[in-house]
Amino acid sequence: VQILNGDAAGGFALGQLIPLPEVDSEYALAKPLSLIATDLNADGRTDLLVEDSVVGFFEPDLQTHVLLGTPQGQLSVTTTYIGRDFGYAAAGDLFDSGIELVAGGIFDMDGDLRADWIGSDSVLGLCVFPGNGDGTFGAPSAIGYSGSDRVTVQPSEIVVLPAADGLSSLLLLSSVKDPDTGNVLNRTKVTLFDQTVSGHYELASQLEVDGSLFPGQQTKLQSRAGGQHGLELRVSVVDTAVNTASTVFYRLEISANQQLTAVPLPLSIPGAFVNSVDGDFDGDGISDTAIVTANASDLSQGTDLRILLRNATVAGTDPVRTTTTLAEPPGNNPTCVIPALIDSDAFMDVLSVSPSTNTLNYHRALGDGRFAAPETISVGATPQSVTTLDFNFDGFTDVITANSGSDSISVLTGTASGSLVRQSDIVVGQSPRVVLSADFNQDERMDLLVTLPGDFAVNILYGTAEGTLAAATPIGLDLPPEFATVADFNGDSFPDVAVSGPNATFVHILLGSADGLQYAPVVGLTTTVRQLLTEDIDQDGRFDLLISTGNGQLLACHQDNVGTLGDPERIAGYDPSPQVSIATGRPEWIPAGSDFASSQLAW
Repeated sequence: VQILNGDAAGGFALGQLIPLPEVDSEYALAKPLSLIATDLNADGRTDLLVEDSVVGFFEPDLQTHVLLGTPQGQLSVTTTYIGRDFGYAAAGDLFDSGIELVAGGIFDMDGDLRADWIGSDSVLGLCVFPGNGDGTFGAPSAIGYSGSDRVTVQPSEIVVLPAADGLSSLLLLSSVKDPDTGNVLNRTKVTLFDQTVSGHYELASQLEVDGSLFPGQQTKLQSRAGGQHGLELRVSVVDTAVNTASTVFYRLEISANQQLTAVPLPLSIPGAFVNSVDGDFDGDGISDTAIVTANASDLSQGTDLRILLRNATVAGTDPVRTTTTLAEPPGNNPTCVIPALIDSDAFMDVLSVSPSTNTLNYHRALGDGRFAAPETISVGATPQSVTTLDFNFDGFTDVITANSGSDSISVLTGTASGSLVRQSDIVVGQSPRVVLSADFNQDERMDLLVTLPGDFAVNILYGTAEGTLAAATPIGLDLPPEFATVADFNGDSFPDVAVSGPNATFVHILLGSADGLQYAPVVGLTTTVRQLLTEDIDQDGRFDLLISTGNGQLLACHQDNVGTLGDPERIAGYDPSPQVSIATGRPEWIPAGSDFASSQLAW
């Protein structure tokens, strides 16, 4: 660990270089992975918790070092905690079952004024290590899983279920892997946590269902939690022996005493689950489902797009009235799918983009559950995302695609006939990824913000009085932007933007104004950013900024009553999937903590 000492001029000079203990094996190599800086032993000095990733055979997956600050302003390694595959390996080891320990967060979990350590582990789930007050930690208490089945559990998605009493429950969805081969098994673990009055979460119940979750997928269970179909879980069943796959459905139910049950629905769709969206596609007032599936030979590429016209969710009834396969052109691999009202009727249409064919595919709903033949519209190379807005304020929905392969956005305008016309392509910079729309300068015209990871910048395209988009206005950043979110952070009615990127240790804030987006002070962190969200988490009527981080923390920057975004405060510490990539739609789910009364977080 290298320390760089700051000077009065704002510069840095090389300071103490601290060697970490080597792995006692010629067959393994330890590499520092992440760290947390805090006071572990209440002596007023900064200490470090440093995590190593260990690569090799028959060695621990991870080891974590405690470095305590000295009166001389130095740091010294005092304790090393080691995770082993089997059994207690040596005196002082805390773990006994295939642990992948993450330096997730340091805070006082039990109210004894000592720093406790919470981390995630692939077998036990959430682990809390009670602090002894001297920079060491006691044996962990697990509030997650049982490791008796000798499988690796990989948390992938969390769903927040608010309650009327201001507390909430959490559903944690986890894929199950063979620890020896790394293959995803046909099992999904569902774990329910209850929030206590102190704000912490405790294990309530858990179960497993047949069917698997795969890396890179999002079940979007949160979006259905309060809707007509409730907690409807969609997972894949793959038979590798005959190379077939299907998508199966479960309804998760929670009893009054917080026990989970999974009710299989009489519904199975050919192909492995890729993603899905819900919307009323036939105008009957019941939410239907558009689902993308893949064949078993390539689970990463969508091959079929189906519409499930739903019946009302009533126990004992068939959940689907009709299933329709929407024709996709040959070679299409639909990825991003959204519902949209394009042709100004009351029936939800479906848009999909295909990076393999560089097309936007428009499936127009006819109102009786049927869809017209798809309108395939060429767009720029390798479209990554699609968004809708009315930027020329003619009352018709327009569409924007972000095309990473051609460094452009494609602008498609809606017409009175309900068709989409590719109006232009606008070169915006290297590898556009995310497109956000808002009226940043409050001139009653919609503007666009495009993130450009390849240029370390965002581009703003302001709407004009003529109903066009003005030339791009670049804003240079000190990071490759992958994550962005829009909210009014300072209470002046202008939309603002928070933007960051993977491995960045700060968040750029761009404030909206009559002159457009302007730089504001950055939000500095002691760890790396994974995801940005906005939510009024303290229920005071003002947007707050949520930051999930690379070492498993969930941080909140609260907006105060004069419109200032405060310094980040740690809410929780849990990182179920350290290799998450938000840009490809993989969420990182971290439970809420104890610093506020209501945990109504939408992830």
